[in-house]
Amino acid sequence: MNNNIKNCLTCGKEIHREDSPHDYAFKIKKFCSVECRHINDIVRIKGVSNTYAVGLYFELTLKKKLENDGWVVFKTEYPTKLLDLIAFKGNEVMVIQAKTHNNNPTILDKLEELKNFKRAFPNVTVKLITKEEDYEIKCD
Repeated sequence: MNNNIKNCLTCGKEIHREDSPHDYAFKIKKFCSVECRHINDIVRIKGVSNTYAVGLYFELTLKKKLENDGWVVFKTEYPTKLLDLIAFKGNEVMVIQAKTHNNNPTILDKLEELKNFKRAFPNVTVKLITKEEDYEIKCD
């Protein structure tokens, strides 16, 4: 076993001794990033799966980013929901479905549901946001 390499408890990525400034820092280091540490905290505290925790962390960071841009943001709590975040800024309303990656097989289903939502509420900005891209849903 190589004593100069260990793996992140959350994602399994290798952590190298030379990435830590001191031997003690390497000895106690368990995560490759702050994101992985927060995801692990969510798993531990909420007792949820790692996949759920990654999505939740993405939603919370997106919420914080919008709040920093002046939006008032509410996170929906129902787990099988269409919308993850509802944001208000002045007279604008934006609803958001957040996904951690574009190749999720449920994205096409979500896009169709979001299009239906947009048809019902044409004055609301509807977005599907992934780590890679933002999609604003338009009416056909």
